[in-house]
Formats: sequence, C-alpha cells, structure tokens
Amino acid sequence: MTVVVTRSRDDGGPLAAGIEAMGGEALVCPAIRVELGDAEALGRAAGSLARFDWIVFTSANGVRSLAPLLERTRFSGKIAVIGNATAAALRRLGYEEHLASVDSTGAALAAVLGGRVAAGERVLAPRSDIAGGSLEAVLKGAGADVCSIVSYRTRPGTREDAAPLLARLGARIPDAVLFASPSAVRGLQAMLEAGEFERFMRGAKIVSIGPTTSAQIAALGFAVAREARHHTNEGMLEALAALAAGRGA
Repeated sequence: MTVVVTRSRDDGGPLAAGIEAMGGEALVCPAIRVELGDAEALGRAAGSLARFDWIVFTSANGVRSLAPLLERTRFSGKIAVIGNATAAALRRLGYEEHLASVDSTGAALAAVLGGRVAAGERVLAPRSDIAGGSLEAVLKGAGADVCSIVSYRTRPGTREDAAPLLARLGARIPDAVLFASPSAVRGLQAMLEAGEFERFMRGAKIVSIGPTTSAQIAALGFAVAREARHHTNEGMLEALAALAAGRGA
C-alpha cells in the first residue's frame, strides 16, 4: 500500500517508519506546521516554573515549546503527559513523567489526572492556539489553580508540503491516508484545490486516530474506513494493518 502521512514533520517519522516496516510506502505530506512561541515571552507568561506543582503536556509540540525553559531551569514538580509520543519527547529532555494517559486525548488524561490534582495546586498547561478547554475545565473543577498559555500555533501546510501527494494524484491515487487530528484534515483541505481534495478523499481509504478526527472527516462529507481503537500512532498502524488485511476495525 501507498499511505499518506499527514502529521507534522516532527511527528510523522514514527508513522512513516511503521508503514515501511509493514512493507508499505509512506508519503509524508505534513498537513500542519507548528510555530513554537518565543521562549522569553513564554517565560514571562508562565513566570517561575518553581511556583507550579504540575506541568500538563497534551502533545509533543507542547514539550518542545517549553524545552528552553525546562533546560534552563530544572523543574522539580510533577509532570503529566498525553500518550507515548509526548512522553518520549519529555524523556529526551531528561525528565520522566509522573502520570500518563494511554490514549492521546485530552479526555483520557483528564480521566486520570482529575483525581490526582489536589485543590489549590498550581498547574501550568501549555497548549496550541486551537486547543479546546476541556482539560483545563476538569482541573479547575478539581480546585486547581490553572495557568493556561498558548505556547505554539498550528498552521496549515503549504503547497510545497503537498508535493509528494500531488505528484501521485495525476497517475494513481494513494491507497490510504492517516489523519491524527481535525486540524490535519482541515490543513490538507487548505493545501489542495477543491477538486484535488475531493478526488483524493473519495479515492483513498481514510484512517482516523479517534472520534473527534472522524467527526471532522464526516462533517466534510467523507467516510472513515478505519478508526483506531487506541488513539495513538500505534493504534493508527494497527488500524491500517487491519485495513490492508480486510479485517474489521
């Protein structure tokens, strides 16, 4: 199978490697670009890291956005993360997570974190400019003092990023596409012309990381062939393998 990977350049590597290990061909077509915030500005917004009891990371990009602060000042509090990829990014900075959700969703982390954060504890929550506020709401409901800062911004990919896909559309539509976020779906739509996007989405088998991504795909009028049971890179690869084998989701 030829499979299009729409994750950002920093996050698409593990998926591409997994596809190739399965004997497929990966076309890396980053549908989103991540713009990290200015470290000094983030430092001023957050203040001293020492005043926080927790830092909550909802993505590897969140970890990267705070990397200069975490490298400059050793944080001695507790750290919670969403999913394996976020945990791996944290460990590369020399930190270990104290709490992690199995699935890469805010709801999964909220489920395990809500009962662990004590009333009055101070929580730093770096996030994307397009992130929802459900996790912060759970923390505030538990009585935590939450400092939520926009530490990175998500933008659609460029026409140049779409070049590997565009080169194939003229001859043969790739077999499948992996979407790991609603923003990746919208990003790919912005990168392609309307006819190109329609033709590709109708012709390729669509694999979604989870319900919110599937809902975005459905809202645009397309069908999801497989939704990952576990909302992780590994879950998407398992769904892709089931798709290739003709098995149920």
